[in-house]
Amino acid sequence: MSHENEIKYNEREIGKELEVLWEEQEGKFLKGHTKNYKVVKIPYKPLENTISKVTIEKVDGLELIGK
Repeated sequence: MSHENEIKYNEREIGKELEVLWEEQEGKFLKGHTKNYKVVKIPYKPLENTISKVTIEKVDGLELIGK
């Protein structure tokens, strides 16, 4: 899938609640993956190696940004 198509595909997730496996800190963010391997970031919270639900607010390139 091209980057442009993947961004459009990801934009359909805005407003949805997704389950994420939180994996690692990246700067001021915590980064993880959905069960469909989409990358999600939220402002950092110590949730590494846990699964939680997050509401997607926007798309940043190929990554989903949640709250």
